[in-house]
Amino acid sequence: MPTSTVASFVAALPKVELHLHLVGSASLDTVLALARRHPEGGVPTELDALRRFYAFTDFPHFLDVYRRVNLLVTPADVVTLVTGLAADLATRTVRYAEVQVTPVRHRLAGTSYDDLAQALTDGRALARERHGVEIGWIFDADAVLGPAGAEETVDFAVGHRPDGTIGVGLGGSELGISRADFAPAFRRAVADGLHSLPHAGETVGPGEVWAAITELGAERIGHGIAAAQDPRLLAHLAEHGIALEVCPTSNLRTGAVPSLAEHPLPALVAAGVPVTLATDDPGMFHTDLDAEYLLCHELFGMGVPALAEIARTGARVAFCSDELRARILAEIDAVAAGAQLVSHGAAGDARRAWSSQGPPALRGLQRVRVAQKSARARARRAAVTRGSSGGNSSKSPMRCSRTRSRSSPEVRATVLTSRVKASSTRSEAASASAAASCASTSSGAASARAMAEGSAFSARARNRTCDNAAAACSLAGSTARICW
Repeated sequence: MPTSTVASFVAALPKVELHLHLVGSASLDTVLALARRHPEGGVPTELDALRRFYAFTDFPHFLDVYRRVNLLVTPADVVTLVTGLAADLATRTVRYAEVQVTPVRHRLAGTSYDDLAQALTDGRALARERHGVEIGWIFDADAVLGPAGAEETVDFAVGHRPDGTIGVGLGGSELGISRADFAPAFRRAVADGLHSLPHAGETVGPGEVWAAITELGAERIGHGIAAAQDPRLLAHLAEHGIALEVCPTSNLRTGAVPSLAEHPLPALVAAGVPVTLATDDPGMFHTDLDAEYLLCHELFGMGVPALAEIARTGARVAFCSDELRARILAEIDAVAAGAQLVSHGAAGDARRAWSSQGPPALRGLQRVRVAQKSARARARRAAVTRGSSGGNSSKSPMRCSRTRSRSSPEVRATVLTSRVKASSTRSEAASASAAASCASTSSGAASARAMAEGSAFSARARNRTCDNAAAACSLAGSTARICW
C-alpha cells in the first residue's frame, strides 16, 4: 500500500497514548510564553534559541532541560498545558491518554498540592468538554529524589486523588538507581488501588525491567526497550501480557538508541511482546503520535494490519473504562476494515459503479480498439477481393490480416497512452472510494482530505507517465507490438 494511503489511514485511526509527560508535551509556543512570563527561569525567550535549547546531547542533559522548564509552571499554567495537550491529541485522533505528572517537582516550583490537584481536575474536564479527549493521570516519582520522593508522590496520589487518577510511575535517571529501592512506596500505592506503571530499561540493561516486574509489580513498562537483550525476559513479557510503552523518536533524541535503524521495536513485536506507541515528550522531541506510526511503516515496514494491531494493543492495556475501550476498539476495526477494502477491492467496486461506457480515458481506449478491429476487417475483405480477381494468391487472407494488423508507432503510442490513462483513472477512483469510506467514520474528514490530495498527485503522475509511454512507443518503431 502506498505511503500516502497509509498516512491517510493513520490520520483516521483512533488511538490511545499511554506514555506522555505533561510538561514535555508543551509546544514551543507555549514554552516561549512561559519563559517570557518568567525570564528569571533561564529558559530561552526567543524561538531559535529555544530550539537550540531542545537539542539534547544525552539523557542527563534532557533531564536537566525538562526540570528547568517544569520550574516555570504555575497552577494556571497547568490548566493551559492540559487543554493545549488535549487539543493536540484531538488533531491526531487520540481518544484517550494517560498523562504523567511529577507532583513533587511542581511543589518544588512553588505550586501547592491542593492547587495542583484542582488544576488537574479542571483541565481534565475541559479536555473532555472542548476536545472529546479523555485523560487519566499517572503520578510519576522522580528517581533522583530517592525513595522519600516516591513516598511523597504516593501520599499525593492517595490523599488528593484528582479526578482521573489511575496509577503511579517512576521516571528520571536509571544510572546507579535501582528500581528495587522504590518497592515499599509502590506496594503501598497498589494496596490503595493504584496501578504500578514505572519506567525501566530505557537507558540501562534488562535487569531493571526484571526489577520493575518482580519488585514493583509493574503492570506495564515505560520504554523497556532493553528487554530485547534478554530472550527469557521477552518470553515472560509475552506470556504475561506486560506491555511496553515504546517511544522511538524519544529514544533517538535522548541517545537511548544510536539510530532508529537500530531500534529494537521490530524484535519486540516479533517476540510477541505487547507494544504500544507513544511520544513521551512531543513538544521537546518535535514529534506526534501520527509521526510515530508512520515511522513504523516507513522504517520497519509495518503495514495497515500491523499498525491497527498496535492501536488495538494500546486500547486493551489502557486503564480506561470498559465502555470507552470497547468504543475505541470498534472504531479501530471499522477504520482498518475500510483501509483493507481500499487496498483489495475498491478499484473493482469503482469500475462497476461507472457507466457502461466508462470514463473518458477508457472511452478513448475503446475507440482505438474499435478502429483496429474495423481495420482488420477491411484488410480481410480486401484480401478476399484481390484473391477472387486473380491477384497474388500466395498471400492468404489470414496472412494478409496479420500483416495489416500491425499498427503504426503513432497508433501504438495512442493505445499505450490510453491504457496508462485508464489505469490511472481507476487508481483515482479507488482513492475517491477510500476517501468516502474514511469519511464515513467518526474521524474521517481529515482522512478524506488526505486521500483527495493523493488523488491529485496521481493525476500529475499520470500525465508524466503518458508522455513517457508515447515516447517509448515512438522509439520502438515497427518492432513494437501491443498484446491485448
